[in-house]
Amino acid sequence: MLTVAHYTSASSAGSERQYETTLLDPYVVFAMTAINDYFCEKGDDSPRAALRLVKATCQLVAGNLYRFIIEVSGGQTIDECTVKVWSRPWLPKQEATKTTVLDCVPKI
Repeated sequence: MLTVAHYTSASSAGSERQYETTLLDPYVVFAMTAINDYFCEKGDDSPRAALRLVKATCQLVAGNLYRFIIEVSGGQTIDECTVKVWSRPWLPKQEATKTTVLDCVPKI
């Protein structure tokens, strides 16, 4: 299945803009792997699943910097996780995509 995503607002290069996509977007899937790793590093091995994509943005940098807020379940609470994914497809595969979980907080 091919996921088609697009930018929804016209703005100059370098500025962050809304990114219309779904939970099937490869970068969102990549972010979910990082979220599960994040919880494992904290001693919580309960697998998380994406419930909803709360917000998605993209910024043109040296590559593309995606920021996602993803509502996830699977632990004792439903959490909202903020993740950034930096895509640089010209680099070797192991360096092409870097993911950082900025925070995961229980949804109140």
